[in-house]
Amino acid sequence: MRTFSLLVLCLMGLFFVACDDDDTRLGDWAKGSAFPGEPRNQAVCFVIGDYAYVGLGIGVNGAEYNNFYKFDRKKGTWLTDTVARFKGEPRHAAVAFVIDGKAYVGLGYRVGKAYTETNENKRFFYDFWEYDPEKNAWEEVANYPGHDNPLGDYVTNDGGGRRDAIAFSFPDDKYGYVGLGRGYNDMVYKEFYSFTPTGTGENGKKGTWKEVGVAYPGEGRYGATVFVVDGSAYICLGSTSGSVAVENIKFTPDGKGGGTFEMMQALREKPDNRQDRDYDRIPRNYAVSFVSDAGKDGQAYGYVATGSGNSNLTVWRYDHTRDRWHQMEDIVGGNVAGAVAFSVYNKLGTQQFGMYTTGGGGLDQVLNANVTTDSWWFYPDIKEWRGNDYSTTEVGRYRYE
Repeated sequence: MRTFSLLVLCLMGLFFVACDDDDTRLGDWAKGSAFPGEPRNQAVCFVIGDYAYVGLGIGVNGAEYNNFYKFDRKKGTWLTDTVARFKGEPRHAAVAFVIDGKAYVGLGYRVGKAYTETNENKRFFYDFWEYDPEKNAWEEVANYPGHDNPLGDYVTNDGGGRRDAIAFSFPDDKYGYVGLGRGYNDMVYKEFYSFTPTGTGENGKKGTWKEVGVAYPGEGRYGATVFVVDGSAYICLGSTSGSVAVENIKFTPDGKGGGTFEMMQALREKPDNRQDRDYDRIPRNYAVSFVSDAGKDGQAYGYVATGSGNSNLTVWRYDHTRDRWHQMEDIVGGNVAGAVAFSVYNKLGTQQFGMYTTGGGGLDQVLNANVTTDSWWFYPDIKEWRGNDYSTTEVGRYRYE
């Protein structure tokens, strides 16, 4: 009887340890200074040096914006510096990348004047603009070549205009990469093009585009996210024409505007593999991603959070060295889709944390009272402290200096 009791107690102990390990998610979310501009969804973000820039987007009553705001990634505060207004038409669902200290912003969508059957005055954009932070000025560059005619019509999308695409670049590469997205008549794309600021494009503006030399191996998708770790980009999440995407695809550049794609483990459970038993909770669209090396091992990981999906409050860390995902502490701040994210630094500038800001409920709603200007910071590998969730003091001062 004693042996049986000890055995039962041991098994119960293992059960409770396992449950505690599964239910205790590491990561501390803390509220930061709110985005200072008008509440908006599906804004665009880029990072140059110590500063992040957030702008464009769609707001309440369908307002489309062309302004940008600047964030100091070391001080953790929004600045009062006036960023020059975007010179293209106001829009949302655009993309951005950075080459040699200059940002390139383009594509995107503008809703019609009214939600009617014809949705008149809507636009799928294919123009691109360069932002020079030293001059605080915008200049138009070569149009995105897109699917067909690079000098086509915004409305019918035969110029490659699209929304909900992705873009990325690499610190030591002279190219930016743009692909995926959706356009007129719900066309979903899968091609990729690379851009370099040299030369002259077909519209007579500086810069040239070319197709990435190898075929994208996955399905076309929109509302995806991408993060860059250890010299490669990882493209995941989003929606295909009929379902939520489960492919995770690695892209490694060749330094010449091309590169290679590699299929990683899909975001679904494999038979007889307990490690990925929760992977079906990862897929979603309009999520954010960021990179942080502030964990216990000092390794850089990609993180995905927020979005629209069945488990959109869950947060996941991706280990690119093992092609594995691990669940972290759930987000706070409610349901958020169409936000933007970037990495921020501790005061010493030695570690990167994650941050997401300005997003909200339904996408493209004319009346959307759920759009938020809140900003939330994420610190990995520590226990969540609820006391800082609604603090108005400087984030992280109590333990992260």
